[in-house]
Amino acid sequence: MKDFDLITFDCYGTLIDWEAGISEAFRKEAAKDGIDLKHKEVVAAYATAEAEVEGKEFVPYHRVLCEAAHFCAPTLGWELTEQRAA
Repeated sequence: MKDFDLITFDCYGTLIDWEAGISEAFRKEAAKDGIDLKHKEVVAAYATAEAEVEGKEFVPYHRVLCEAAHFCAPTLGWELTEQRAA
């Protein structure tokens, strides 16, 4: 085995289960409005919205999260204000 000076990996999906985190946040907040969201639907809608937001000009990742949440919520039948998405 060779000696290595550096090893890297992508932490999203490796160390961080972003699907569970996004889904749980959406489901918890939507439930406050009486809306029952399904995990698979949230993940699919969010992934589509995130790709759309990331395809535009650069914004910090916390803004990507907010904009993607605000953009995809209506596709799930949930009206989410921009302020609440933040």
